[in-house]
Amino acid sequence: MRGKHESTPMALHSKVKPSNEGDRRQKLPVTECGIRVSWLLSWAKVVEQKLGPDATTADVCAKFVIPSTRSKKCRYVDIIEPVNVGAPQYFLSHTWSMRFATLMEVVAQRLRNEPDSFVWLGKSNLWQDLSAK
Repeated sequence: MRGKHESTPMALHSKVKPSNEGDRRQKLPVTECGIRVSWLLSWAKVVEQKLGPDATTADVCAKFVIPSTRSKKCRYVDIIEPVNVGAPQYFLSHTWSMRFATLMEVVAQRLRNEPDSFVWLGKSNLWQDLSAK
């Protein structure tokens, strides 16, 4: 069941479109760049279908995040619908070698009653600073 603010995650980088608020969104402070839990978990299912259950956070970054942001020179949060981006209430720490599915399983378990919460993916800055690559 979808939450009231959840939308179907864009089918990875091939269908992600920049928000109409592009200039404003790129200036959004990192303190406002959390990802809605319900969106992240839905997007993660698409990632797993494409990459398989053993994909690492590094794989997700290399195969989806960087290709989506390289030509736009923006952060991944800048191309996610604004309703799915907000001030994070939780910080997720992980490693590049961690299975992305494992990280999402933990999120699903711990935040199952908080689908409209926002999370910050830490350490790798997966969503934040990849436009320089």
